[in-house]
Amino acid sequence: MQSEGGLVRSLARIALAGLVAIAAAMSIAPATLLAQDTVLRRDALDPAFRRALDSRRLRELGAAAGTREPSVAGNDALRIAKGAMLIARDEPTPPQRFATEALLPIRFGVVAAPAGAASPSLVSFRPKASSSGVFAKHAEGYRAQLVVSLVADDASADLVLPRSVTLAVLVEGGTATPPVIAFAQLDETKVIDLAIPTARDKVLVKIEVHQSDVEAVELEFGTQRGRVQLAASPLEILGYGLGTATILVEGDELVGAGTAIGLQTDAGHLDPLRPVLDAQRGATATLRSDGVGQANVRAPSWDSEAVAVRFVAPLAFLLFALLGGVLGTALRIFRKAARSWPRALLVGTGAGVLGAVLWALGLRVLTLDFAPATTEFAALGISALVGLGLGTFWQPKTR
Repeated sequence: MQSEGGLVRSLARIALAGLVAIAAAMSIAPATLLAQDTVLRRDALDPAFRRALDSRRLRELGAAAGTREPSVAGNDALRIAKGAMLIARDEPTPPQRFATEALLPIRFGVVAAPAGAASPSLVSFRPKASSSGVFAKHAEGYRAQLVVSLVADDASADLVLPRSVTLAVLVEGGTATPPVIAFAQLDETKVIDLAIPTARDKVLVKIEVHQSDVEAVELEFGTQRGRVQLAASPLEILGYGLGTATILVEGDELVGAGTAIGLQTDAGHLDPLRPVLDAQRGATATLRSDGVGQANVRAPSWDSEAVAVRFVAPLAFLLFALLGGVLGTALRIFRKAARSWPRALLVGTGAGVLGAVLWALGLRVLTLDFAPATTEFAALGISALVGLGLGTFWQPKTR
């Protein structure tokens, strides 16, 4: 009986050892599979990886630096080197203004073979970027923060990375600190400080797989700029260079004293184009008309709204100048009746209109302003002034 009992106990121990061995083999099967080259069927890829394969944008990230196209094993399978990952870049699209957070269009794939699975499959994950998307004013330029993490497409997947994932961050016209970040596992989070020296409407931040030929992802950031308020006085002036308006510029607390505010206009002439704010954060510029219509003055590099100034036809101005010339000529004829009155009327009226035009253009007793020399009335005034100078020394004979 004792021998039979010992035999039963021996058989039980053998059976238990066998079960333990089977369980251990099943538990280490994925590790054994991932420790060698793996053949992955095309139908095991999700649509994003299949599209990248068809367009030849699928890359294999191996143990060595850089990426390469994965090896083909047959007509519908890929041979993945041990410890390698696949990278699929979605079809590139124009960058959009970044806000809050987004999953980047770069997918990483890791070969996995759960115990009892008939064939290996691909578990994918993507980088996720979080940020306000706005560079804020800082003591030295403008700063922003970018937070990057890795997120599995299947939240329930228990994924172990076969190697670290390294990303590079680049800022157009600025810096990223640190410029390169590495992830050893999915639950890591990296914070990158972004900096630019001056405010811009659009700042491109690029994220790419470090030392690879995978196309970078472009994120468009904005800049939190100071607000500049523009006003004009008056809002309606004479056209054709005869009128001027004062453009009032005022900056808020984010725009310091001594800052040059670049102005632009779609009509007329501004002087200066970059007025400098005084200690009260104020400045002025002069807008001179050209032609008739409307001028929209704006400060494009700042948060501001355009101010409109209308250029009106100087009909009343010319009418009064014409009447003044006629009146002056009539007085001259009354005092010197010997002069031929038709010719005197013509010369005097023309001289009166000319004097009014030149005065509006800035002609003073000792000062001649040539700033609006390209306007229509400036050309008229200068050419008429030459003709009047000749006429002063040429006296027509009277019959």
